[in-house]
Amino acid sequence: MNCKRMITAFISAIWLSVSLTVYVSNAAVIEPEIVKTETWTTSYYIDDDKSTLYPYIDCQADIYSDGTVKCYFWNSHEWDGFATVSHAVTIINSSSYSNESKEYMFKNKLSYSDDNNNYYPVSDKDSKITDYSAWDNIDLSYYPNEYDFKDSSSGYSNFSRSWSVSYNNNPTFYYYYCKSKTGSWGGTVNELLSQYSYYGALPNLPVNKKIEVIFTPKIDITEEYSFRFLGHDFIVTPEILSSHVIATPQLSEQEKYIAELEKKNAELTAEIERLKQDPSSIQDDIMRLDANGDGSVNAVDASIVLSIYAYNSTNKTPLTKLSDYFKIVNNK
Repeated sequence: MNCKRMITAFISAIWLSVSLTVYVSNAAVIEPEIVKTETWTTSYYIDDDKSTLYPYIDCQADIYSDGTVKCYFWNSHEWDGFATVSHAVTIINSSSYSNESKEYMFKNKLSYSDDNNNYYPVSDKDSKITDYSAWDNIDLSYYPNEYDFKDSSSGYSNFSRSWSVSYNNNPTFYYYYCKSKTGSWGGTVNELLSQYSYYGALPNLPVNKKIEVIFTPKIDITEEYSFRFLGHDFIVTPEILSSHVIATPQLSEQEKYIAELEKKNAELTAEIERLKQDPSSIQDDIMRLDANGDGSVNAVDASIVLSIYAYNSTNKTPLTKLSDYFKIVNNK
């Protein structure tokens, strides 16, 4: 009896396994697809010369139907020269920070603290300040806290996130001062703003080698979420993800001209068809007396008719067309 039960249980387990396998194999996996793409360009400076910018960073953001955003950026310029001298190349915009971070708060002139520390914006590595104006000139990249963030930048062969890459050991930005509330560790911390930088010979800076940055939603997208990445703003909304058209593309001047011609052609075609159906209507139309075609019947038209009458009365070859009359008038 126990042997029969074991055999029955074994067969049941096999059938259950087969059923689950069939069920899983029949489940459809929907792959996210790109619903919107945006492109733009930003710049970098070399060493400490922030007054000279090079607009050679091409950028792209692909928004996917599941709310994921994949951004790419790459150097588009090939440098000539010797590969013996190294330089610091720094993209002018910061790397990405959450919209609940201390950096985002400082950019929006808001205070920030956590359970252990108070944070203050700073103008240099030694001075605590309460004036947030230094952040006015900082282009902060940010993303919603409802998203996770990761990027593929690493190493020194291309642009990578850096807090301390500088030329002549001068940091790019000091941006906050941190002091323990309890003073238990008795120290202070001065932190730097993270930017994408490259340090090396300019001819070795990779060209058209894309760095990928991925923002992955942690929740379902049911409202609008704002991003700023390397100097460019974009949004993710349910309408975009559902492929709904949320804006009408603006027509070029040529497209406007073509559309106007198509409209006039349709109007004229309809008028011709109307006249074909009822040719008597044009015979009875008062506008037949509009000799100069200015859209109204007035004394000018009467003068033209009288002039044609006078001409035909004194010439052996009478005028039969208005165009012939106007040729005579214009040649005088």
